[in-house]
Amino acid sequence: MRTISQTGERSVAAGSGVDLEIARTTLIATTQELAAALANAAPTLQISQERAFAVAIADVKGGIVAIDNPQQLGSIAQSVAHVVGYFEFDLTEGDVILTNDPYTGGTKVQDLTLLAPFIVNGELVLHLAVRVRIRDIGGQLGGNLYPAASEILAEGVPFTPVKIERAGRPVRDMLAAFLLNGRRPEETRRILDTARAALALGQRRLAEIVAGQGLALTRAALKYAQDYSERLARQAISEWKPGSYEGTRLLELDAAAGGPVAPVLDRKSVV
Repeated sequence: MRTISQTGERSVAAGSGVDLEIARTTLIATTQELAAALANAAPTLQISQERAFAVAIADVKGGIVAIDNPQQLGSIAQSVAHVVGYFEFDLTEGDVILTNDPYTGGTKVQDLTLLAPFIVNGELVLHLAVRVRIRDIGGQLGGNLYPAASEILAEGVPFTPVKIERAGRPVRDMLAAFLLNGRRPEETRRILDTARAALALGQRRLAEIVAGQGLALTRAALKYAQDYSERLARQAISEWKPGSYEGTRLLELDAAAGGPVAPVLDRKSVV
């Protein structure tokens, strides 16, 4: 069990706004450090060059607190919330959970979401999440890009949340079953190893943060960061001018998938 001596415990009473802001930016910096480590160690160009991944910190209920890649915010938030609910009473220190189910937050079967709880003195404090893209997980075509697919299994094999590490020990049969379903098992294994290493690094960095600033301030910073983001979002929305807006995007699908498709966003009024 992780035990942390909180030599730097600080007050979170009124007037501690500076400490909370420092703690908030420290959490953001942590996701950025983990993202850099993940990109540097990744075995594929999709991750190292295209940066097809995300690193996030979430509260105990799965609400996102900090993320390095805002484009992934909506989808990873749903995935994390689903995993947290799925294992609500079955999370222990050293667990790592894997899912790629696109119907519970994932964008496609090639995107793997890994989650690890951060537990201090036997108490759940927050969650760490990493999303990485692999190049194949079964399906009718290699690469899982099949526009003509009429069911999810034609694109790839979805996995509901499963533990690939339990109390710090690999669940080898589950890992083997997952890797067996793809055409690039060794490459996928290396990507998983890289993602798990990023989670392990995150656990160490968070332990240092708690030891330095205290558990109470760290907990308060989670809510402070979410409130800060909400204020920014509300401010941005308030600047939208009233009116009607529409948009069109052309999806260049081949003839087998029905040809090009142009989704249109109906006019919506902003009051």
